[in-house]
Amino acid sequence: MLLQIEIKDFAIIEHSIINFKNGFNVITGETGAGKSILLSALSSIIGERTSKSVVRKGKEKAELKAVFLKTEKLSKQLEAKNITSTDDVVIVERIISASGKSYAMVNGSIQPAQSIKEICQELVEICGQKAHLELLQEDKYLHLLDNYMDKEDIELLASYKEEYSKYKQVSKTIDELLSKEREQEQLLDLYRFQQKEIEDMKLVVGEDKQLEEEQRFLDSFEQISTSLNQTINSLNIVNDIYQAGKFTKRC
Repeated sequence: MLLQIEIKDFAIIEHSIINFKNGFNVITGETGAGKSILLSALSSIIGERTSKSVVRKGKEKAELKAVFLKTEKLSKQLEAKNITSTDDVVIVERIISASGKSYAMVNGSIQPAQSIKEICQELVEICGQKAHLELLQEDKYLHLLDNYMDKEDIELLASYKEEYSKYKQVSKTIDELLSKEREQEQLLDLYRFQQKEIEDMKLVVGEDKQLEEEQRFLDSFEQISTSLNQTINSLNIVNDIYQAGKFTKRC
């Protein structure tokens, strides 16, 4: 439960303290009264992004503070993060510098933005006019569910992610082994086909030497044939010359 919010030098607000009572509280006002600024301040306190432009003009920094009533679940969160808490309230502060730097504190202990969000998600839920549209976006579902996780759930999720990572690695190894097995089967089929081709040729021992001798014979035959053709061509030329000489004598 939000007990009090203090805003100092934030946007148009110089200094304002608002106390809330148990039950239903309503803040009303005309347009420009500062209702949206109040929500922006609260959003900044619980870890949402903000910029130096929210610092009141002429001031060095904006100071925001919210006091919440502590719950049992929140006490466990604070203990897990080593944040001391001696009373029944939790004080969350956000300092935004005009230079652009900002930091947040829980009970005086400086905390990163993620820790602030984890703590405050148990304390505040801000619903805008179009917030319900997130329910139609599937990529938001896990985020919405994660907001309701406690420490035990977070540890369980981390354990699941670790085991799932191991599963993916084992699955990858199995796929690689199956791929190698398929490659080996394909090679085996190829070798069987080649073996059958060799068997169909009905080769005999020593046939390779006989084939080599036939190859040498065929090579020498080709050389002899080429020489004979060259000789025949030469004889034909000689015969042509002889015939030409006889014809010249007759003339």
